[in-house]
Amino acid sequence: MTRVIRNTMRVRWLRHKAQAKYRAEAYDFPYGAWLACWQLSGKQDQMGRLSHQYTMVRQDPTRAWHQHNVKIIQRCDHHTRRCRKYTKDSIEPNYILD
Repeated sequence: MTRVIRNTMRVRWLRHKAQAKYRAEAYDFPYGAWLACWQLSGKQDQMGRLSHQYTMVRQDPTRAWHQHNVKIIQRCDHHTRRCRKYTKDSIEPNYILD
């Protein structure tokens, strides 16, 4: 059973890494560090795509994905912050999480 859970988390990390590559974002986040961030947050079982679930975001979007530049927050909070911080003339996000 734990092997299945470990494989599921590894697949999630691989998807995370692939998405960063697709968006041309620097990624310096090995699997062990990524998993440790989720485990330390206590929200590992609540990660997902729904608004009440949790996601990992970069605190400073201009820097690489790294264990010291990420935060685990609810998806609804992330969406609210993103929408509030965009400007009408800007396609790129101009926000840094607190």
